[in-house]
Amino acid sequence: MSAFIRFFSRRWFTRGKSEQANVPNTYIRRNKNSDLECRVHFLDGTNQTFYLPKNAVASKLFEFAFAHIGLNDEREYFALQMINKIKIWLDPTKPLKKQVFGSPPHVFYMRVKFFSMNPHQLRDDYARYLFVLQLRDEMLTGKLQCPDDQIAAQMAALLLQGELGNFNKDEHTPEFISTFHFLPEERHTEMFDIAVQQEYANLARRNLTPSETDRLYLEKVRSLPDYGVDMHKVQGKDKKVYYLGLTPSGILVYEGSNKIGLFIWSKILKLEMKGKKLKLVVADEDETNRKVVEYTFVFVLPDATACKHLWKSAIEQHTFFRLRDTVKPPTKLQQFFRLKSRFYTSFRPEFQLQQENKFGSSSFRRRNTS
Repeated sequence: MSAFIRFFSRRWFTRGKSEQANVPNTYIRRNKNSDLECRVHFLDGTNQTFYLPKNAVASKLFEFAFAHIGLNDEREYFALQMINKIKIWLDPTKPLKKQVFGSPPHVFYMRVKFFSMNPHQLRDDYARYLFVLQLRDEMLTGKLQCPDDQIAAQMAALLLQGELGNFNKDEHTPEFISTFHFLPEERHTEMFDIAVQQEYANLARRNLTPSETDRLYLEKVRSLPDYGVDMHKVQGKDKKVYYLGLTPSGILVYEGSNKIGLFIWSKILKLEMKGKKLKLVVADEDETNRKVVEYTFVFVLPDATACKHLWKSAIEQHTFFRLRDTVKPPTKLQQFFRLKSRFYTSFRPEFQLQQENKFGSSSFRRRNTS
């Protein structure tokens, strides 16, 4: 594991002064005893502590965290996550002190929140690189599965190409490659290392740049069955355990590891929560009389907190991937949901991001890995 961490800490990015917003020094040291101590862990394994006034809105922590790593464009795909029994997203529209818990430092993790269906087409090189960091970690832990070992070997080879440069037959032996882990331990075999070496050697003739390997990696990873699926454990009316997977296209339903249904966003008429129960009302066409029929599904979560988190996450997924304009209070989120809460989103939907006339706004350099 230590070799793997060293390996993936080699590539690094720096931004020019015109591109990177500076975090005022007053926010990286304590000024008052009442300041909130917030430690943010980033996708590259680094962390930074920020001190914010006790009355600060959480958006300020987002601002400083993004500025610290120089993420300027396409920030909306990323967010800060907390762990309080379950993983929950920090709401940038609410006061920070009303969302933190326990004793300081209050710990947050920057993560990809919205997984673009076409991550290889993101404009910002650095944003694509952050996607790669999270996705290779999900493959290593087994959260993201790649059933085909040959495709997994191709993806591992792209990671090596991006970090180490072109293949060197004298240095990049199967033994050398075995020191890096790309899959869970039970799938990391000698045969897999040999396959990775062969795929890595095949890439040498293409002389790919790190940016190109990131694009190719993301193009492959987006085709994996569970790419970008946000899983939530629920109980159905029949008392069986199911998993609801939030995706850009809708809500997947799993029984164990088997997909048994999909509620697409355009057919969801209602999404309501009460206590620990989540209710979905879905419209579908009856094949016999060709009339639109409404079906109601009720799922039970472990507690009200988990239910509210799932409900909010579903609304945010729908808003980000389906709407064309930013929804502002006090208007309703959109016509598909009838909400009984004042909750609203604060981000621009993906459609707006794609319409912006910006191209490759980041500049960076990578540490020499030779």
